[in-house]
Amino acid sequence: MRGRKILTGLSLGAGIVVCIVALFIAPGPQPWPALRGASWVLLLFAGVVTVAETLFRGLRLCIVTRAVGGRVSLWTSVRITLAGDFAAAITPSRFGGEPARLFALIRNGLSAGAAGAVLFGEFVTDLCALGFLIAAAFGLSGDATHLRSIWVSAALLASVAAAVGCAMRWPGFLDRFWTPLARRRPVAWALRRAGVEHFCLSQWIVEVRRRSYRLFATGWGKMAVGGAYALLHTTARFAVLPLLAAAFGAPIGLQSAILIQLAIFYGSALVPTPGGSGVPELAFTAAISHSAPSAPVGLLLVLWRFLTCYLGGAVGGLLAPGLFRQETQDTGQKLRVQSPESRIQSQSD
Repeated sequence: MRGRKILTGLSLGAGIVVCIVALFIAPGPQPWPALRGASWVLLLFAGVVTVAETLFRGLRLCIVTRAVGGRVSLWTSVRITLAGDFAAAITPSRFGGEPARLFALIRNGLSAGAAGAVLFGEFVTDLCALGFLIAAAFGLSGDATHLRSIWVSAALLASVAAAVGCAMRWPGFLDRFWTPLARRRPVAWALRRAGVEHFCLSQWIVEVRRRSYRLFATGWGKMAVGGAYALLHTTARFAVLPLLAAAFGAPIGLQSAILIQLAIFYGSALVPTPGGSGVPELAFTAAISHSAPSAPVGLLLVLWRFLTCYLGGAVGGLLAPGLFRQETQDTGQKLRVQSPESRIQSQSD
């Protein structure tokens, strides 16, 4: 466990080092002259948009939770959202964000199936909002070069949707991967801490699927409102780089800004280290240097990465312990979905 903490610290530190180095050696003006000539109104607005993006995600979580019969306050929803950002930042491939939010929802009174349905509902609204944003940004531009980029983005979204759809349709297939994974020490330790040593992934997905059908069949009105909040938070998230570019007068087009952020936001999941080990920072530096070499690349990197990653992760790290500190046996009971073999064994005992 100590080795993993060291690895996480080194990986996050690598990203910070890349930011500091890029601040002084990346193309474009030096940071201090660039800051003196920047529009502080637009910089402040970028910060406000970042806060609003988190608020929109919290509001969406409130609405979708009510659609499955649960109830969490806006403050709790924001805390759960930021705790997910923190867990994603310190786990390889951002893998820990959704499990952390799942456990936090269960701690706040939802069943395992209902919490899973909430996360699935959020995934659907995010997918629709992202597709709408890409189509609006590129389709209305009339630029044939950018229109061709829609197909790449559409293929990415379709691949993710197909993977989730297959998992929901044929959950038993996932047990082939889950069973050996659950025996590995980090996962087994986490399952024991949650009191769900006999957790069966396929049984849980079946329950999530059942609750999700009910969610979209009877809670479509709340889901429509949740979709509107998803569109707002997606727009706010992708607006950060254009606002920063406008603040420094950098010639970065809207389509280029969306493509760069899209690749880094979702490509980070392919990096198997906590925080990306500086890969997102290097990718951003290379992309901006190619698109707008006259821009203050290093300063844009530091501000953009701070607003879209480090700020939310740091605040989430401060708020997360309060969500998980008081562990109870009831939480384990809500998440305990046993395999048939485990249930037969418990009944014989």
